[in-house]
Amino acid sequence: MRLLDYGQNKHYMDELKRNITNVVPFLGAGVSMPYGYPSWSGLVLKVLTSIHDVCDMTVSTCQKIKDLISEGHYMSATEEMYKCWPNLENYVYKETSMITPINGSCLEKYIHLFPSGIYLTTNYDEVVENFLQRYFRNLNVVIATSSIPKVGLISRTETMLYYLHGKYNNPDSIVFSNADYNYFYGPEKIADIKSIRRQFLARKLQEIYLKDPLLFIGCSMNMDEDRILRLLKKFNLMGQQPDNFSYALLEAPKGSNQEARLLSRERELLAIKVYPIWYFPVNENDHEQAKNELFEYILGESRNEFEVKFKKQQEEYEIERKKQKEKEEELKKLIKEIEESSEIKERFQYSQKYYSTGDDYEFVLIMVNNQYYLSDQGRTYKMLDNVFELKQPDVIKNLKAIVKECGVLFEEKLLVIPLKSWNDLPEEKQGQLLEEAKCKLFTCVSLMDTMRIFYV
Repeated sequence: MRLLDYGQNKHYMDELKRNITNVVPFLGAGVSMPYGYPSWSGLVLKVLTSIHDVCDMTVSTCQKIKDLISEGHYMSATEEMYKCWPNLENYVYKETSMITPINGSCLEKYIHLFPSGIYLTTNYDEVVENFLQRYFRNLNVVIATSSIPKVGLISRTETMLYYLHGKYNNPDSIVFSNADYNYFYGPEKIADIKSIRRQFLARKLQEIYLKDPLLFIGCSMNMDEDRILRLLKKFNLMGQQPDNFSYALLEAPKGSNQEARLLSRERELLAIKVYPIWYFPVNENDHEQAKNELFEYILGESRNEFEVKFKKQQEEYEIERKKQKEKEEELKKLIKEIEESSEIKERFQYSQKYYSTGDDYEFVLIMVNNQYYLSDQGRTYKMLDNVFELKQPDVIKNLKAIVKECGVLFEEKLLVIPLKSWNDLPEEKQGQLLEEAKCKLFTCVSLMDTMRIFYV
């Protein structure tokens, strides 16, 4: 059965398509499973197998945990596992890192087309991140459970991916047990909306849920086990209802009393303002066909438009990259000339001092081929090299960001400011230009020196 042929699916999908500009994808384990990653229950079982070999777990305890998993009580299962072995997050890392992704699903064809540019995932793997990075060079990745200052930020000008429950290669960030959920979302018994807001993950979800429609893909949406759904329910009970309905692509319940169970789940979801879009799988591939049909219906018209736009962006990027490379070559040539044939015209002892050494700071006014420059002659680089390892990529990245902000050139260990039109200016204007350059250079040096706070 096609999605469009069942019940209210077409009505919900039409509404989803109309609201697509603001829709925020919420991606669960089901989007990663086609790439070889386990379901939530499968991951819990894998972790159980791993710790069984290293801890003193009785046969009865192991069977009890397996029974809880088979009955869908995953949180209770993890609590029992924690009693036997406290550092389960390291085994989540172990099990996830061992997986080599296989060719997967339609996700890679459509995931980048959502106009909102905001993506939420409870997965620990990098499947979604890898696909988004193909199209968005400046993808902003936020591990919400280890980046508290950033978690309140929502940007409409850049593509944002939020790992709500941590990332596999950062075990300390992983949310896996009830204790983790209580820490990041607040205890279950909280009945005060202000108390909920104090939990930054809950605040983040509230911020998006109340403002933008969510599209749940690959999520089981089990109200008994899903802490996020229970949190949304709590928002609604406390009068924090969103203006828009969210949406969820869901597998219909199987077995006896299917229709009654389906209606019961639908009532639960409508109560938290989520429209269910049901599919009825018969074969294993029907899950994938349902996702493909939904994506094609709501995003198909955007594909050609995006491809044209992306191709244009790539062409512009190549032009910009070529210009940048030419600029870098010119700068290297200039630095070489400064080192080989510069004439020192004047030295300046600046009244400020290095934060790290307490020494006076010296600038040098030099002339190369009748052009004037203000330089530090490598003093800053030497000073910083005594403070931290300058070859670290993140250090260099931050240094380049500082010099760009200050309008200073930084290449081959030298800080340089070109004094343009120096020869054509009257003496008074030359002095003013020089003072402005000295202020820029010292601001740059001060910011670089202050970086030691974050690295030492």
